Amino acid sequence: MEPSSSPLPRLPNVADLTPQHSAFLDQHFQTKRDLSLESSNLFLSSSLSQQCSELESMFLLHASKRTVSWISRSFRAKSSLQQLSLALRNLSLRTSPRMKK
Repeated sequence: MEPSSSPLPRLPNVADLTPQHSAFLDQHFQTKRDLSLESSNLFLSSSLSQQCSELESMFLLHASKRTVSWISRSFRAKSSLQQLSLALRNLSLRTSPRMKK
């Protein structure tokens, strides 16, 4: 039994592509046949892997900065709420009638 070759995915209609997608394809492929050429795919695969890696690094850096910023604000908010709670308790103690023994 021969190994079944998986069919190539169906290409989208050219009219459905965004200008960015069209420009990308035009930059990397001259004809539809180029899509199946290993040399083109190897370079493109390497290039896309590099770009994805760079984007992931930028995302992680941005996410880390945002997380630290959020945690910092969260700690400040918690501290402010604790100080307000303490001030309200102190106010309550000062204004409540004292019980005499």
